[in-house]
Amino acid sequence: MRGANCWTDHPLVVSRLKLRLRPPRRACRARPTSFDVEKLQALEVQSVFAEAISKSIPHLDIDTGSLEADWNTLSSHIVYVGTQVLGLKKRFNEDWFDENDEKLAVILERHRNFLRQQNHSRSQCNSLLETIRNSGSTLRKTTREMKDSWWSRKAEYLQWLSDTKQLGTFYAEVRKLVAPKHRSSVPLKSRSGEQRLTAKEDVLKRWAEHFKELLNEVQ
Repeated sequence: MRGANCWTDHPLVVSRLKLRLRPPRRACRARPTSFDVEKLQALEVQSVFAEAISKSIPHLDIDTGSLEADWNTLSSHIVYVGTQVLGLKKRFNEDWFDENDEKLAVILERHRNFLRQQNHSRSQCNSLLETIRNSGSTLRKTTREMKDSWWSRKAEYLQWLSDTKQLGTFYAEVRKLVAPKHRSSVPLKSRSGEQRLTAKEDVLKRWAEHFKELLNEVQ
């Protein structure tokens, strides 16, 4: 080792490294296709969908001798026609995110594109990382503003319903926001089996009676 009384031709080297771990790639899972079949309740949509299917199927090559290949061709074509005529089903809940879905879709897609570029790039470019940070910051800021604005409008509407004494609509709107769970009680038969007990107190009394007889049964 180096010291005051010895010397070596291997001087000490001090280095500083900056390591950046590459994030794991996420597999893109295809979402299940769900058509908006409620549109088929209209006779006009039914006729358009049936006409599109009947006109296009004769032109398909579904006589190749392979059952799997024929089914893939037919099913993919039905999915294509259903997407064009019916469209995909959109879920709607009483939530701030759903009402701003179209605005957020553009920002989310742009941010996801930057993340895909980072996952597929072999070298971590500083400019790309800075772009991703700025995009994430913009996304979080936009979502906070949309959420605050939505809740402010909802609170003003609920306050107006309360001030105008529209209590029925007021509680209906509150139930949409809180989304309470519906609990259903299972009816029980009485001891004789001739009567169905549906009231909560009667059901509890019947269970108490049952366990009392069960635990005090003389062997």
